[in-house]
Amino acid sequence: MSLPSNWTYHALREVIEPSTNIDPRLYPKRLFTYIDIGSIDGPSGKIVDPKKVTGSGAPSRARRRVQTSDVLFSTVRTYLRKVVMVPATLDGQVASTGLAVLRAGPSLVPEYLFHWVRSKQFIDFISGAQTGALYPSVRETTLLNATIPVAPFPEQLRVAEALSTIFETTNIVRTRLEEASILVDEAKKNTLRLAFDGGLLTNPYKQDSIPPNASLPTSWRKGTFGDLAAVDSELVSPRDFPEAPHIAPNHIESGTGKLLPYRTIKDDGVKSAKNRFRPGQILYSKIRPQLRKAALVDFGGLCSADMYPLTARADAKFLLYWLLSPQFNEHVKRRDGRTVLPKINRADLLAIPTPIPPLAEQTAIAAAIERAFEQLERTHALITDAKASLQRLEDDASYKAFSGQLVRNIPNESPVSLAPQTVSSIDKIPSKIALRSDIEEKTMADPQQQLTSDIIEWPEQGLTFAEISERISGDYEDIREAIFSALTGNDPVLEQVFDSELGMIRLKRRTA
Repeated sequence: MSLPSNWTYHALREVIEPSTNIDPRLYPKRLFTYIDIGSIDGPSGKIVDPKKVTGSGAPSRARRRVQTSDVLFSTVRTYLRKVVMVPATLDGQVASTGLAVLRAGPSLVPEYLFHWVRSKQFIDFISGAQTGALYPSVRETTLLNATIPVAPFPEQLRVAEALSTIFETTNIVRTRLEEASILVDEAKKNTLRLAFDGGLLTNPYKQDSIPPNASLPTSWRKGTFGDLAAVDSELVSPRDFPEAPHIAPNHIESGTGKLLPYRTIKDDGVKSAKNRFRPGQILYSKIRPQLRKAALVDFGGLCSADMYPLTARADAKFLLYWLLSPQFNEHVKRRDGRTVLPKINRADLLAIPTPIPPLAEQTAIAAAIERAFEQLERTHALITDAKASLQRLEDDASYKAFSGQLVRNIPNESPVSLAPQTVSSIDKIPSKIALRSDIEEKTMADPQQQLTSDIIEWPEQGLTFAEISERISGDYEDIREAIFSALTGNDPVLEQVFDSELGMIRLKRRTA
């Protein structure tokens, strides 16, 4: 990326100021606002849901002291663009150690720095430097060694103002698109509600004309789910079906009936018994049934034991849409038997009250729902395309801004007074840059010490790696090494267990 003659490249560490850490536990009664990675909305670059915590109740990762105009950059899954500028209302508060604090020095306009580290060219580069498959992250030293094209200070102001104006507009449009997307989802729910209240075929446009407690059409009867479907469980050994498709709850999109990409039994390394299913059956997840995960399949295979293969005694599409409907979901919520991991048993499922139209009307209702959904899906596709166009517009504006093409470049404006690194593009980074002598980092307990102290507070079921990383300060590699040490050696304190319901590994305290 070529630059105007009065622009220069610098490593980020050369143009930012040191930040400080704080231990909120030293102020147990003080109320802090805590900014974690989840508090940041990537697309808008805004803080959306910071948490209020007392010093005594602050998470172990709440250590970064922030001030107005600091730029917070998530070093975890950097491709999500979790980058934000601290507003004046959060001056003096705390942020997670998963966020790098970039504080603009005297040569940088804070908004200019913010827009650069959110730009596509910077995010693409830094994402390529991530390590770790399960919890990809970038070391803060790598982040600080990355370069920034520095314009003369007056031009930085012009660039920052231009980009802020563009992004304020695109964020307004993005908000409207999100609202439109919500309306599409609500329209789908209303279509289903109307269908099973008996009003879709007779009056499809006046959705408020069917009172909630209205009686069903005279041609319908009241029955149970068991009148329309049978649960056909057939547990088989996966060894006998290595090439069969393997479907689990995570392979079905919530609330839509759509099947997501899946693999074979052999590809997934399945060992435990699975339910066999056949073409024309509906696969329904009995785990967290409120998520409405159901799909009609036209092929055979094996599915998780946490799913029911359903054989329809009615129109199969009508039955699928009933499973996805708000009314069915309301019945499910009253029947799931567990609070930690909700699950509906076979008897409760088959006993759910169900409206039963004549078969021909079932088919007509399913076809009407399908037509409505197709139209709504086209609308949703237009919204998705519009969001992508917004992102391309922002990326194009950023590229032009940081190559000197967006605002007027005045050649006689003086470059910033720092010695430039001998690099000519963002793709070339100094291989080794010395730490500035005026930056003093507060010494904190290493991840191994933190882990040892934290284990005693873990819940009985243990934690996932991601959950541990939110509690322990340090780089990804250091945290991983600390966990590995706790799992091995002469006296290991941790053990790994597979959570079959979540489909992931948990780490828990080893029992004697």
